[in-house]
Amino acid sequence: MLALALLNRDRKGVALLLSILLSPLALQGQQEDERRVVSPNGQFEFRLFVAQPDGTIFSRIGYQVFFRGKPLITTSWMGLDIRDQEPFLGENPGFMSSDKASGDHFNSLVAHYMQNGSLGRRLDVEIRAHDDGVAFRYVIPKSTPLEDILIRDEATEFNLDASHLPAQPDFDLPFTVEEPGIGWVEIADAGSEARSPAYPRTYLIRSGHGMITNLARSKSDPSVAFAGKTPLVWPWRVVLAGPDRERLVQSETLKNLK
Repeated sequence: MLALALLNRDRKGVALLLSILLSPLALQGQQEDERRVVSPNGQFEFRLFVAQPDGTIFSRIGYQVFFRGKPLITTSWMGLDIRDQEPFLGENPGFMSSDKASGDHFNSLVAHYMQNGSLGRRLDVEIRAHDDGVAFRYVIPKSTPLEDILIRDEATEFNLDASHLPAQPDFDLPFTVEEPGIGWVEIADAGSEARSPAYPRTYLIRSGHGMITNLARSKSDPSVAFAGKTPLVWPWRVVLAGPDRERLVQSETLKNLK
């Protein structure tokens, strides 16, 4: 009996030691600092989090969109490629805080991040969940490293089934596609910034898991898509879903994003 008790005690000690040693490995890739925004009617849910993409060095801001409880946009990564600065704005982020609010037929959240290891590079992500879609945009507060900002490209993913799309170099916004089991899905931009000639035109190109943004480059400097100063508000990126295309055209989300 004594030998059995000692054996059980040793097993528990080994199990505890292994759990301590392996816990960092177990946490790799898990979502941290998750924030959720649900539309007033409960049909749309936007999840914002920090996680580490497979095969990468840095963690990254990511998101998911659910429609009627089903995955609409699977895990997708966010970020802006700032010229002459590494890594992406949106990589290696440190979550600071978030603020919730509600408005006319939507719920909203603003999440505040500061890039770890940088000299104060900050990024806010603003989210709105409407009854017929969700929208998000980047807001870059003023900071010394980003007072003058040169954006080379945007790396916002929209991971959905793109296997049935035609083979072509890029797709214009708004981009509309029929998704089995979901209905019609539209990816669009919105807001005064999206209509301003000061901001680059946005396209979508195929990626390994769906679609990713691609910005038109400046004719005077092909290494830059946008040149400006902070604070900077970026155009809204919008995801809509519905049973038919006509309802997407009449979206209240697009009407409310000014």
